Amino acid sequence: MEDIYKQTTNMLTNKEFLSAYREQPTSSDPAFKDLLVELGYNFERDKEGNLVNARVKPTENLPHLISVLDSYRHAVASAVTSNRYTGPGAMVLGVANEGKDVYDFLKKTKSTKGMSKVLGESWNDMYNNKVGRRFSGAKPDAMKAINKAFIEQLKKMDQDGPNFEFTENKDFKFTDQKY
Repeated sequence: MEDIYKQTTNMLTNKEFLSAYREQPTSSDPAFKDLLVELGYNFERDKEGNLVNARVKPTENLPHLISVLDSYRHAVASAVTSNRYTGPGAMVLGVANEGKDVYDFLKKTKSTKGMSKVLGESWNDMYNNKVGRRFSGAKPDAMKAINKAFIEQLKKMDQDGPNFEFTENKDFKFTDQKY
């Protein structure tokens, strides 16, 4: 019974994907983290293991590191889950996961203050889940394709600056950007 509980918890919390950015899709492909370092992102950690530069942009036109990593986690989790449980199954799990996040926020704060921010982040997460499902596949294949899509988008954002044209249902969303 404990195994079923543990599997369900892992499925709903996406713990498997929290550090996906550090994994190489295949032995010959770089990890997403390495690709981000090439764009100027810094992964320095403090004594407690927290990312020191989580809320730092390498250039004015790029999103914060934490925003990129959160969007990436949702996209990869959705792509792999979609391959495992079909698209509708992945969609239900994604919505359930976001509902759990909102519930946890209310339980922790015992207040609705800040709820609009949490709901906005949840909408972004669900959007990235939807876009991530386009890359449905085994984990290595999904990660390789998503890495490529993310890096292309980030390079375009950096190059185009304020003139970057967001494409709905193709581009990923980052919580610290306006669309």
